[in-house]
Amino acid sequence: MAYAAVVSLMQILENILGEQYQIPWGKQQIESLLESMRCFDDFLGSSWKKRSPDAVHFFAENEGNYLWWSKIISQDLKLVVEEIESIQLKVTCLEDSWASAGDHDTMVGFKQDSLQLMDRILGQSKKLQVVPVVGMGGIGKTTLVKNVFQDKSILHHFDVAAWVTVSQNYRKRDILLGLIESTRRITYEMPQESDEELSECVYKCLKGRRYLIVMDGIWHTEAWEEIYRLFPDDNMGSRVLLTTRQSDVFGDKKSFPAELKEVGMKIARNCKGIPLSIVVISGLLSKVARTLEEWESIAKNLSSVLLANDGQWAELLHFSYDHLSHHLKACFLYTGVFPLDLEIPISKLIKLWIAEGFIKQNSSKSLEEVAEEYFDDLMSRNLILVGEKRFHGRIKTCAVHDLLREWCLSKALEQEFIHTLNANIYKRPEIDSDPQRLFILEDSSNKTGAEILGTRGTFSLVRSLLSQCYNPHDKLRCCKLLRVLDLSKVDLGYFPRVILELIHLKYVSVCCKKEREIYIPKYLPDSLRNLQTLIIDQLGRYINSSVYLPPRIWSMQHLRHLRFGTCHFPHPREGDKNPVLENLQTLSYVSASNCTEEFIQGIQNVKKLGIRFQVLNKQLVVASSLRHLGKLHKLETLKCVVEPRAHYNILEDLILPPNLKKLSLRGTRISWTDVSIIGSLPNLEVLKLKEYACEGSEWEPIEGEFCRLKCLLIDGTDLQHWRAGKDHFPILERLILFDCPKLEEIPLDFVYSDTLESIELDDASQSAVTSARRIQEGQEDVGNEVLKVRIYDMWEYISQKRKKEIERRGIQAEEEEYLYSYSYDSYSSY
Repeated sequence: MAYAAVVSLMQILENILGEQYQIPWGKQQIESLLESMRCFDDFLGSSWKKRSPDAVHFFAENEGNYLWWSKIISQDLKLVVEEIESIQLKVTCLEDSWASAGDHDTMVGFKQDSLQLMDRILGQSKKLQVVPVVGMGGIGKTTLVKNVFQDKSILHHFDVAAWVTVSQNYRKRDILLGLIESTRRITYEMPQESDEELSECVYKCLKGRRYLIVMDGIWHTEAWEEIYRLFPDDNMGSRVLLTTRQSDVFGDKKSFPAELKEVGMKIARNCKGIPLSIVVISGLLSKVARTLEEWESIAKNLSSVLLANDGQWAELLHFSYDHLSHHLKACFLYTGVFPLDLEIPISKLIKLWIAEGFIKQNSSKSLEEVAEEYFDDLMSRNLILVGEKRFHGRIKTCAVHDLLREWCLSKALEQEFIHTLNANIYKRPEIDSDPQRLFILEDSSNKTGAEILGTRGTFSLVRSLLSQCYNPHDKLRCCKLLRVLDLSKVDLGYFPRVILELIHLKYVSVCCKKEREIYIPKYLPDSLRNLQTLIIDQLGRYINSSVYLPPRIWSMQHLRHLRFGTCHFPHPREGDKNPVLENLQTLSYVSASNCTEEFIQGIQNVKKLGIRFQVLNKQLVVASSLRHLGKLHKLETLKCVVEPRAHYNILEDLILPPNLKKLSLRGTRISWTDVSIIGSLPNLEVLKLKEYACEGSEWEPIEGEFCRLKCLLIDGTDLQHWRAGKDHFPILERLILFDCPKLEEIPLDFVYSDTLESIELDDASQSAVTSARRIQEGQEDVGNEVLKVRIYDMWEYISQKRKKEIERRGIQAEEEEYLYSYSYDSYSSY
């Protein structure tokens, strides 16, 4: 993919200018190359907006040229400069051709749709016809209609041609004035006229004339119902065009059989919100009989129906993909590398996008904020599905429809953007060349990752390596250009020191569950100065696992995210004046003993922080001064974990920053009376209290606290009496009470809460369950059916799960014993 390659090269050139490499070329030459790359990046943006077929063909032909960066390392710079100058000349020719063509939107991929739409508009029927153009946002509805609307044959055919844009928050008056302005001049008096007078004016302007009205962007049925009566039908062949994302804005609802409603909803749910599924299925439904038998057959065989229409699927998806900007194309294709039916953590996806170089720096926003905008854009186009949501309502995970994923993988392979290895794709000859991004997927075949990798090339050009089932330790030393390494699903056992030799790494995520203490060598900063994300998962065999970071970690200015079981940060090196990791946003978990004043000053911009209080030699390791946490003015999320054997009230030393939005405490054993310190936080939205974070039999909050709290989780407590009401939690939306067996009752005053949406209980007393039901019934009595009460029996679920696991292990043990005895008998016979 041209965009990804150009951005990649730009980053390497910027690194070279930052004097991170010893190079034999002059700084001026590198700056000239970088400027050329920026021009190419702008050109890619222009080519997307123009959707020029020449640009598409040009970049398809020159895809291989975007591996210049490898030549910078291995060949003479002169060859690179000559290639760039040659391509710059072609770019200039394309831009000149665009300029001579004017600003009219180029209709790549619209030709057939344009002809069909013109046939509908210029058809023989003399009756007034409403022509809907329905599709997802960004698919090109407005562009299609605008080009047809501006066609000379259309303008000559109609006496009146009017265009009005309808906003999501429309006003009938604005629509009326827009129609009048398009058909005649607005007089001074018109804005002061009533809606009825303006409606009469619209009707008179159109009466007795052949008209074409375009209403662009209708969101609601109400907008159409308020306006359509104004269009007279004089049997003159008039037409009204509607562009909308909603298929139910128009149509004869009375003709739809009532018995098909339930099965129709089932079909719609099975489409999983993907507009392309809906388009394919709706096209099929429009051609079959409207009988319950026919529709139930389609509902049962929906997947096979979609696959049978594979050609139409691919055509529609390619059309939607073609209308993505170049940066969104790279991000969208990248979502296909995650396993089928796996929910993708959005935080991980964003970190990978940034490390890959897909996200452009914005002077006013962080890379993560820009990446979130990219994600929201793809989600709004329904190309990404919403998965699990966090406690405060924000999206935590996402997913990709299985057909969309297959298309992404195919497209990525076609563009040599990503190579994915498993038993099925392994047999394809297209991946014999050295890939740039390699993903090894787990499958049910007998072919191991080692066998697959053993048949491939040198991996000298691999920049991204993600594996779910194979430890590529032997290959890593060959991957000199590696930037992204994700082995989080593979237990490596021990931390691979070979990683320290890969100087281009930006993202590292590894799983090392056999190593209790990991000491990162002192030369880490020199070898991994580009590193942005480092994740080491040790949670498994050892609970108290630790990573010891070297002193020169403070010189790694590109660090953005650090995540460990527990890490021990070194004291800032002597001789350094106020070292600061300016880009560090996530640090979890850090030992409480590190939280000195100097340490806090060095992570001033951190947004997410986790602190672990450990017990060593039966003594609790505490911070020398937790009060300095209050100086972290950008901190939004704080997690504090105290080991179960510890008895220490952290609030005695802890000063919380005022901008904190999310606080999670575990094992802290705070008195309920001290919770007022937390309640006074002005911006706190989520509070999680786990494993006796608070203790005591009674809690009576003070009115005026928790003014912004939306979610409260209490998981594990000896609380008996909770004396509170809706005024103590004025905007609470979600209440979760797990492992609170002594709690007698949920405050019944919550029946008057206007914001409460859910109550969840597990391992609760019967009286607490009864109070939750009474609150729900009270809400329903006043017409509020929003509140949902969910009662879980988690212990029973865990018990059943353990029982099945024991049975499974028993069968497995019998099989292993049999195999052992068989192999022993066979050996003895020799």
